[in-house]
Amino acid sequence: VGFPDEAMHGLTVQKDQGLMGLAHKTKNGVIENNIPSKKNSILQLQTQFPAIQSVICAPLIIQNKAIGAICVDNNRKEDAFTPADLSLLESIALQLSGVIENTRMFEQVQHSREELRLLSKRLVDVQEEERKLVAMDLHDYFGQVLTSLKLSMRPESFVKKTAEQQQDLIHGANLLIDEIMDSAEDLSLRLRPTIIDDLGIAPAFEWHVKRYKKQTDLNITLEIGLEHGKR
Repeated sequence: VGFPDEAMHGLTVQKDQGLMGLAHKTKNGVIENNIPSKKNSILQLQTQFPAIQSVICAPLIIQNKAIGAICVDNNRKEDAFTPADLSLLESIALQLSGVIENTRMFEQVQHSREELRLLSKRLVDVQEEERKLVAMDLHDYFGQVLTSLKLSMRPESFVKKTAEQQQDLIHGANLLIDEIMDSAEDLSLRLRPTIIDDLGIAPAFEWHVKRYKKQTDLNITLEIGLEHGKR
């Protein structure tokens, strides 16, 4: 026999105070009868609920760590609880601890799944953005250069041209071809550098940073936290 729910609303008990705090601290069950006759500061609830006659508390333990305690009180009998009652409460506390642990694990799994979902979405977004950039390169740059190459190599481009002028046209076409090959190689490296498969992710990052520094003349510092030998 205890108190109505409304009497317990707003009640706070520090984990190191009262019988509940004692059960939490010692990780052992606590039984206390005939409370009104005792003047012990450990009986914290006595000042808040003077009608309490008897109390038993059992700790909630998860992986050998106390996370709280469960208590049962009686306000009618001075010797309401026995060691058998405490054993029963400890058994209930053990089952309740398992429920709490399972709930925590379920929440952690749900959180991990949500993080994985967001990461997967981010990966898809990045891939889509890269596809757009590749499509723009193919359409704008390569389309323009190939069109220029096609026009320069038309038969009519060589008509009424001196041998030297024709050589210049061929030389210009070769330069365009070299430029196309370099750009195609650069595009391939942007999509997936072969160094990733050959040497691993860390050397690939180092190579990319060195290459980017050379292109932009920026001062870049790279720190990689991978364990030695990890690929």
